[in-house]
Amino acid sequence: MDLGTVRAVSVSKYLNTQGVTRAAATGHDGDGQPTWGGAASLRCRYEFVKRRLTLATGETVVSSGRVFVEAGQAAALNDKITYSGTTFRVVEIAEQMGFNSLNHKMLWLAG
Repeated sequence: MDLGTVRAVSVSKYLNTQGVTRAAATGHDGDGQPTWGGAASLRCRYEFVKRRLTLATGETVVSSGRVFVEAGQAAALNDKITYSGTTFRVVEIAEQMGFNSLNHKMLWLAG
């Protein structure tokens, strides 16, 4: 087994939280409220972390947590994340680099 395979297995085990779903933001309705597509299970790890974030819009929010996802996992700002019956929105995405490529993404949540 080569080192790349070992690393992929350990990351996959770490990013395996149950009960988390993601619904992609699809736009806005006639009243300007966000709309989302269907929800699907998300391979991730949720952590409760409070942190003050200043968004690209200049808005300041306090995070409700963060979700770690694999590098290839689709994710976008304003996606809806549901964890343990609570719904959050993705307000910031931080890409975490490994030695020579993207290792994983951190989705900062508010809600």
